[in-house]
Amino acid sequence: MDVEKTIEFILEHEASFTVKMERVGERLDKLTERVDKLTGKVDQLAEMQANAEQRFERQTLQIRAEFRRAVRLGVEEFRRERVRRREMDERLTASHLLTEQKLQRLIDSLNQPRNGHE
Repeated sequence: MDVEKTIEFILEHEASFTVKMERVGERLDKLTERVDKLTGKVDQLAEMQANAEQRFERQTLQIRAEFRRAVRLGVEEFRRERVRRREMDERLTASHLLTEQKLQRLIDSLNQPRNGHE
């Protein structure tokens, strides 16, 4: 066995291995950069989602507050309308009674004899 050939073989393979390892290192560096970029994008997306969730929560709270206000105002208006209708019914009833009284007086006056004639 030739020692020099063996050493030369080992050195060639070591050189080849070193070149391949450098290429792997370069590819690893590129891959690391891509992962860092993706990580940054993921972080951005997570932040955007968190902001969207906060906006959604604020809007939901605003909608609920507006809905409660609308319901409260609707109930208040319903109560006022009920009072107005009750008052209107009372006025109509009073007006109806007054009209009936006047109509009865008119009927009574028409039924009375005039100038001594019946």
